[in-house]
Amino acid sequence: MVTFTIPQEIERFFEFTERSEFKKKILDCGAGGSKPKIAVFSERGYDAHGVEISDAQIERAQKYAKENNLNYKIVKADMRKLPFEDESFSFVYSYHSIMHITKAGTIKAIKEMLRVLKKGGLLYINFQSTDSTGLKWGNDIGDNEMLDFSEVDKHGFNDTFHSFYRDNEADDLFKGLNILHKGKTSFEYTYNDEKAKVSQLIISYKKIETTFTFMILIYRLLIV
Repeated sequence: MVTFTIPQEIERFFEFTERSEFKKKILDCGAGGSKPKIAVFSERGYDAHGVEISDAQIERAQKYAKENNLNYKIVKADMRKLPFEDESFSFVYSYHSIMHITKAGTIKAIKEMLRVLKKGGLLYINFQSTDSTGLKWGNDIGDNEMLDFSEVDKHGFNDTFHSFYRDNEADDLFKGLNILHKGKTSFEYTYNDEKAKVSQLIISYKKIETTFTFMILIYRLLIV
């Protein structure tokens, strides 16, 4: 069973997937860690798959599965080059993961997610917002892109990358998709005795089925 608090955003995406008539096959892009969100879908009967680039994070997720009697499959792979056939998943999501690659890499990753997503399937992604005051330490290497060396080995790497997006900056990456939900959340935490705020952009999309549907629904916003 899942032993961690399930994020509200994951529960919201689950509600969307439950309304779908598609086979319950889902892909988590960035599925590793000691509290793997892929566990939520595995426990609820989904054919749950994940990709993770960090060996350390894969090991943590596999340990969690073993300790909690869960069955999900995680392979070592880069979300910018997914090892799956076209339209092989009903649902695809990335939770707190795509923020760790450059904006150029994000474009590649989203193209790959859409490639493996079935027509009519659902996509969930959250981005770090430029409103965040936390996580903005390290070397500034681009437009709200930071390379941080202060968390060596936390994720199994010698550095940590953070990219931040303005509210509508990522919209062009999802042209041709129907927006099901778009929101923003914030929380505060203390780091080195200083308060910081993390703000996230949350977006759920439906991959359109035909060009005709795209022409009608691309501007339709459903707040659920």
